[in-house]
Amino acid sequence: MKKIYELKDITYGPFFYKDQIIVCNEQDEYLFFSADNYRLLHKVNVGGIYTIDILEGRIYLYNHDLYTYDDKTETFILYRPSLGGGFVILFNDYFIETKYDWDRDEVKVSFYKEASNDIQWTNIFRKRAGVLNVGRHLYITDTSLKYIDFIDARTGGVLNTLHFENPPISRFIYYYKDTLIVSLEIKPLEEYRLLGLDARTGEEKWSIEDADYRYIQDPMTGYLYDIGGKRFNVVDPGEGKILYKGDMTAENKKFDILPEWGILGKNSIYFIDNFPRSRVGRIDLKTYKIEFVVDLNFSNGVKITDLSYHNGRLYILDTDKTLHIFAEE
Repeated sequence: MKKIYELKDITYGPFFYKDQIIVCNEQDEYLFFSADNYRLLHKVNVGGIYTIDILEGRIYLYNHDLYTYDDKTETFILYRPSLGGGFVILFNDYFIETKYDWDRDEVKVSFYKEASNDIQWTNIFRKRAGVLNVGRHLYITDTSLKYIDFIDARTGGVLNTLHFENPPISRFIYYYKDTLIVSLEIKPLEEYRLLGLDARTGEEKWSIEDADYRYIQDPMTGYLYDIGGKRFNVVDPGEGKILYKGDMTAENKKFDILPEWGILGKNSIYFIDNFPRSRVGRIDLKTYKIEFVVDLNFSNGVKITDLSYHNGRLYILDTDKTLHIFAEE
């Protein structure tokens, strides 16, 4: 792994669009760099904090209104205004507008056809906070993630409600084909249960005990990789089977490392260890062995905050707002 470039004053990103890298700085500017030579192509000031998403080759910015990026003008243009003062998101070929009322502790959800202002349905969900759209399915949740309402997207009706009072859902929810996967928190940072549910009805399909709270999911196979501390497990979410249950103790001792979390690379997982110094390592997904560990030699107190992988490059963002770019060797 060889360091090839770094970008300063980066607070958000990177995102990958066509042959460009997009990052945001403290001035609320979205900077577009060439993915080949990291030359700054242009920048756009959006004047606020937005959520960015890239779906089917288009860039979207979410605040209340929904914006999309126009390649010709190199600006963000209004794509869908908020009609009722709520928060607009895309859902398949439709728009959803959600408006949370703090005083009433309820969320109003309006469902629109994409090219129309005609409301297909509106519903008010009490003691709920917002919409969760996963795959082609729609859910309503509360702030503590104790409830999931399974919603019929055609009518707005509730198909089923699951209540996880004790334990609540940890904040990691996954999806594979027709299965919604939730992580239940038994003991914070110690004990979790992984639950596979029918994505439309909420019916339990499988359960795995002694699970972790955070996984890496392969978008192609759906496999879930549990990495952290001494653990390294592989789960097939289709059938709820543990394909591999490994103990990384010997590997950790060999490299004097304790993996915290990671991301998927090409036939590998990149992981971080921030204490006492910031390091990055790679695990081969064929052998389940650590291939190497690199000390990033950060200044005292600087830690890794985010990892991204794209087209053979590893992007590491640190607390000093520097984005480090590495190439695989």
